[in-house]
Amino acid sequence: MRKIAIFNPSRFFDLENTVSVFKYGSTIRSNVAFNTRMHDFIVVIDGGLEKAIKWHQMMMTDYPYHYSRISIFGPKYISKFQRFSKLCPIFYNSCVIANEKKVIKYGVISKDDLANALTNWTSPFVLNRFQKMIFPVGVIDTYLQSLILQCDAQTARLFLLSLCEDDIFDRIECDHNLENSSINFKNQERKVSLLEFLRKIVNSSYAGDIRFLFNDNSIKLSENELYDSLPFLTARYLPFIINYFQNNKSGFAIEGANLSTLNELYKLAKSITDRMAFNLMKNPMSGMNSEFCVSEDWNLFIKLFFNEKITLKLPNEFKSRASRIAARKRLLKLLPINILFSKYIYSLHHSALPWSPNVIDETIRRYNFKCSLLSVLKNILSNFGRITFYIKYKLNQTVKHLD
Repeated sequence: MRKIAIFNPSRFFDLENTVSVFKYGSTIRSNVAFNTRMHDFIVVIDGGLEKAIKWHQMMMTDYPYHYSRISIFGPKYISKFQRFSKLCPIFYNSCVIANEKKVIKYGVISKDDLANALTNWTSPFVLNRFQKMIFPVGVIDTYLQSLILQCDAQTARLFLLSLCEDDIFDRIECDHNLENSSINFKNQERKVSLLEFLRKIVNSSYAGDIRFLFNDNSIKLSENELYDSLPFLTARYLPFIINYFQNNKSGFAIEGANLSTLNELYKLAKSITDRMAFNLMKNPMSGMNSEFCVSEDWNLFIKLFFNEKITLKLPNEFKSRASRIAARKRLLKLLPINILFSKYIYSLHHSALPWSPNVIDETIRRYNFKCSLLSVLKNILSNFGRITFYIKYKLNQTVKHLD
């Protein structure tokens, strides 16, 4: 077998059109996965077809072994293949050898497509990765950084809304005219734990995914990801919770913990997150090693998180105000894919907009299904032959080890 040169992800920045590089996936949240799984990256390149062609052309010249047999069609075809659908505007190269023990997979996405996905939620495939554990490797584009922060705020609002309860569906049974402004929808106050809120975010990426439709492991995988990601998700989303609580603009309240406890919890979570970010900046191939799980900050965080019964109270005012601000905007963005019933589509009355758990969950599920189906097909085409190459490589490494 011919010798394959190893590749360090920091080399992506040697190419002039590389904007930012992010690392995500199981290797930054699980010690077991860190030692056994592929390390996942997203490479953001300059927007536009011409710049994508130039980037792939340089990569195919310098690192031709990254590409599968699809490379025979040339960089122009690969760039068009990468960008042809907003549902999954990303091109993956898999099974790239990083060193003797580790392998990487990286997806290439143009900056304009990523900005569109973060702002308008056009691609669940991309969005699901940026809503959970993800870290920049090297320099991060300031514009993308601001969009990620904006997306985090939208994500927090959406999933708080999805945890609200109301009787809209009982009323629909009696009256289908949602444009009737005289209908009085009485929302019931809902109390949920902080853990349940974070679980909702993690579960959303598994809902409707074609890879888990006939696989009960999705529940187990989702729970494992939730608990492995707790400090990182807390550091990311707790500031929005604290902000709602401090401003108290919409009747939002927190029970079971005072503000100083929440700030202490955030401080511990931020310390763990910053250490991971620092390690990844120094070495992109680092991740969740054993020292994280036995650190003092980690133990203190877990103890405080589960000892305190942190409960989020979602009152009527939060529901109605959130609907006015977010519901129409987010709902109308999803209309072109025709996944909601017409009786919801034509609703213009703010308080009657269907931000109810089953509507949001069904929207996410159907949207994820379309996107995951497309992504599976794209990955099969773009990585044809790479799995066979990797198996041969591992067998060759095993033989060398035995010798």
